[in-house]
Amino acid sequence: MLSAFLNPNQDASVALAATMLAFDPASKFFNDESLLALAKEHLLVAIALQQPDGKIPEAQPNMDQLDSRYAGWTLFQVYWANRYWKLAEIEAALRKATLWLDDLTKNNLSIRYSPSVYTGPVPDKAELNYRLPRLYEYGTEFKTALAQLKELYATPDKFEDFVDGLAGAPYLSTLLGIPRTAYRLDQ
Repeated sequence: MLSAFLNPNQDASVALAATMLAFDPASKFFNDESLLALAKEHLLVAIALQQPDGKIPEAQPNMDQLDSRYAGWTLFQVYWANRYWKLAEIEAALRKATLWLDDLTKNNLSIRYSPSVYTGPVPDKAELNYRLPRLYEYGTEFKTALAQLKELYATPDKFEDFVDGLAGAPYLSTLLGIPRTAYRLDQ
């Protein structure tokens, strides 16, 4: 069941969890038709608010609020779920969003509304980690993101509210098919 308003992050979370349960042969819910329908519906809703330039707002009531970390986590989940679904409209949305993320990465820029308003250099590893899979597959700024990550790993956390961010990017990136040699920071 969808919420009263669209929230890309919440819909992406439901989509990913339901997708992983429905596609896992070891799951009790493997190929469950109602769970597959729910997963696909939430996956499509997660990108429904995407603007023509690829940006993803925080939620329907806040269409003017663009939060690059929030959107990055949303798109990270959408990207992962679509690795199972392989839906063309999701693929197109991810490519469009990557143009926005490429531009932000090239300019070392973060735009935040939550937990507080912030615009400036990317202040934590989590946001860059969320960008990596899409930048690797579709973008032009993957190496730029790695250089920024290397710098952030060398300095104390200034803005981080989760150690290494929610993504735990090194192992999740490996699970998503990014070869470890592509994102090793000690090279």
